[in-house]
Amino acid sequence: MPISIYIFLILQLLIVSYYDLREKKIYKWWPLLNLGLYFTLCFLLPTYYVFSLEGLLYPILIFVFGFLFFLMKKAGVHIAGGGDAKYLSTVFLLTPHGLHSTFLLQILYSTILVGLLMIVNNTIKNFHEIVSLIRGNNWRLVGQFYGKKFSYAPVILLAWMGIGWLYKNTMY
Repeated sequence: MPISIYIFLILQLLIVSYYDLREKKIYKWWPLLNLGLYFTLCFLLPTYYVFSLEGLLYPILIFVFGFLFFLMKKAGVHIAGGGDAKYLSTVFLLTPHGLHSTFLLQILYSTILVGLLMIVNNTIKNFHEIVSLIRGNNWRLVGQFYGKKFSYAPVILLAWMGIGWLYKNTMY
């Protein structure tokens, strides 16, 4: 993988993560920028970027499932925001197609890690209240301390850093 692509995405993810943490929003022009860059890279680096079903499979699936997760918001389940789905699918466009499955695994690992850390953090912060609710047999109220939506761009950044670690010896 060209190191310039890796560094570009690291820098972009740092900026997007900062604003996602601060404003809980991913601006819609980031996916548009990534989309334009993808089409440019298909011409400049056809070895890594293929405009074909193979090259678009993961980005399309990420977008579809992300949109479905976004629609679950109407049912009261907050899994993903619309900006998260659009942005992640275009980050997959900029990921060389040979790394899609590895990047998806890194996304899953990062999501699980961040989710578990948030569970532990919420448990520690609210330990006395949780114990009190459990002792009072108010199990349903314990859930109020969990299930909070978190900014997803930093999770993507963590996963991309994992890609850098895995492929550090093959970047040029």
